[in-house]
This record gives sequence, structure tokens and C-alpha cells, in this order.
Amino acid sequence: MRFAFVMRVREGMEDHYRTLHAEGNPVNEAIRQACRESGISHYTLFMGGPTGRWIFGFFEAKNVTESMARLAAHPANAPWQEMITPLMEVTATFQGDGSVEKLTEVFHLD
Repeated sequence: MRFAFVMRVREGMEDHYRTLHAEGNPVNEAIRQACRESGISHYTLFMGGPTGRWIFGFFEAKNVTESMARLAAHPANAPWQEMITPLMEVTATFQGDGSVEKLTEVFHLD
């Protein structure tokens, strides 16, 4: 199943957001591994939009709800959330609580 969403980075936090997601950042590597272990693949984030603070995200999982629950319980998630949450206008829990704006797929090409 493919899952896409949008959210926004707080104004002035764009560079810090990019730094946290940089390859080689040990905390980023830990959350990447946690995503893999939770059944998430092809996770991609794009940043831009009119203000430069919009995040478009996409990932795949066999069962999004199950993968998100596994990720939430993973030991690497709490330290990551402590760092990333203050940078975001909304918290990305993916638990159906309105924290991110889920997008509806209208076209796909493999």
C-alpha cells in the first residue's frame, strides 16, 4: 500500500530539518533502520512549496496502520520524535488523528 501526506516545517527551522534528515546523521540512520524493521519502504520526503516549508512525504507498507504502530513502539522513535517534533507545525503520528494531511492517490504508474 502506498501512503502520501503533507505537513509543514516551522518557519526558521528549515535548515535544521534538512540537517536531521541528512545521510550519515546517526539519529537519522537509527530512524531509517526503525522504518525498515517496521515494514516501511520507499520512504521519500520532498521539501518546497510557496513558503519552502511544505513537506510532501511518501512511503509504502503492506499494512500502514500496523507499520506505524510498530514504528511508534520502536526504541529509536522516541529520541527522533524529541528532535523532530519541535520543528514541525504538526506532529507526524500517522495515527488518523489529523496530525498530517493524508493525500488520496489518483494515479500511479510502475
